[in-house]
Amino acid sequence: MNSASATRLFELVASAPDDRPMLIAQGRRLSYGDMRRQVASLASGLGHIGIGRGDRVAVWLPNDPAWFTVVLACSRIGAAIVSLNVRLGAKEAGELISRTVCKAVVLMPQHRDGACVAALRSVPAALRDSLRCVVTHGETTEPILCGVEQTSLVQLAAFELKEVPESEPSDPCLLIATSGTTSQPKLVLHCQDSVCRHAADVAGAAGIGDAASSMLLALPVCGAFGYTVAMATLQAQRPIVLMESFEPAQAAALIIEHRVTHMLGTNDMLDKLLAATTADRPFPSLRMFGHANFDPSLTELPAKAESKGILIRGFYGMSELLAGFAAEPADAPLQQRAEAGGVPSCPTASFRIADPESGAVMADGEIGELQVRTPNRMREYFMNPRATAEALTADGYFRTGDLAYRAPSGAFIFTSRMNDVLRIGGYLVSPVEIEEVVASDAAVQTCQVVAVTRPQGVRPVAFVIAEPGQVVDEAAVLAMCRARLAIFKVPIRVFTIAALPMIDGPNGPKVRRVALRERAQMLLNAETSSA
Repeated sequence: MNSASATRLFELVASAPDDRPMLIAQGRRLSYGDMRRQVASLASGLGHIGIGRGDRVAVWLPNDPAWFTVVLACSRIGAAIVSLNVRLGAKEAGELISRTVCKAVVLMPQHRDGACVAALRSVPAALRDSLRCVVTHGETTEPILCGVEQTSLVQLAAFELKEVPESEPSDPCLLIATSGTTSQPKLVLHCQDSVCRHAADVAGAAGIGDAASSMLLALPVCGAFGYTVAMATLQAQRPIVLMESFEPAQAAALIIEHRVTHMLGTNDMLDKLLAATTADRPFPSLRMFGHANFDPSLTELPAKAESKGILIRGFYGMSELLAGFAAEPADAPLQQRAEAGGVPSCPTASFRIADPESGAVMADGEIGELQVRTPNRMREYFMNPRATAEALTADGYFRTGDLAYRAPSGAFIFTSRMNDVLRIGGYLVSPVEIEEVVASDAAVQTCQVVAVTRPQGVRPVAFVIAEPGQVVDEAAVLAMCRARLAIFKVPIRVFTIAALPMIDGPNGPKVRRVALRERAQMLLNAETSSA
């Protein structure tokens, strides 16, 4: 089967030439033919232990070739994977296993000195009573969970091959938690046919597909961003150079060694990649770096990257839509390509910018909620029909919860999450607007702005990290803000801190804005009480 007509994930690798490289990882190569044989063996082995259509398997693996084998084998038999970050603790992992009623969990006992094993053992029995089997990647003689069957990927692949009932295109294939910081994140359910369509759309939008294309994948494959990049590259049947985790110097060396043509990641990854080399044109093979704008303070990065011969393009996505719902056109001006957003990668998708309160469609240039319609969105929030219904408008648009505006070019520009937006003086204010002004001070390395409630109303507060050896002059920063921003947007204080409070998200660390708001309130209250 040609990958262009694939409607199930395992079909993405069905027609590639047997000897074409699929994965280059850990110093070895795995071909598409190798993967097909491994997937067939593992699918049969999973069937032998009672895993089949409609079941759910927790995949608790790092970026490793085995992740691909497990995901594609589950696709073949109609089991959905529950994607677990290897940095999850016992509480988080246990709740996800319990809420999705996982029948098996696949993990690597040696990874991170056995952290996943320790976490699984610490999960209360009531939260893991659905588990019937623990499958290890790597042999171990040590029982992981007493009373639970244990096997390994090697042992499953050694079973006698047997025909197993295959999946249907509409079968669920992925359950992934939203990246919110609440104790009960919603669970997004995606199906095989929509993921395959989306993979084709993203591959086309990113320009992966010709005989020389290849992808460096350093994003966690457990997250929506890394998962999408993996599936899009498989859809194009091109090689993936896989990193267990992003390390700038190693990434730079891999791009050069393997003549990598494409990379997608966060803008701070690109910043660190460029810092790892002093060459004027360090990566002549790299045609594109597709970025998500995770660090808004890196305002000079786009021009710096282009001066070094790297075409950057902003992308946009979220767990419910997967990454790459939209991409900035390759021929757009740099100022536009530097922004997250773009035009939908799916030719039948559409978007609009709506007033968050009235629902009225906004004029070009006005910030409102981004609402999208695409055949490739999630099917539902798992076991949460109320949340699913609330996420959709009456005419079928998905409410992203993101703020954006439509540019004159017809593309949209993402500004911030609605939950992050500051409501000051009766106006919706994106913290990014303030952060960019504060971060333009030469002594400021990075900035985060939160809103706090004071007697005079809601006001912004800025937290900054200083450049090494520099001291941030608060008075000078505030004066610059007063000169460049509306008065209600000017922070009431600029606090210098050593580090931002972070939390691990599926696509990497995220700033804990709630913790920053609490800290701002505490500092301001202390100043008031001592005055």
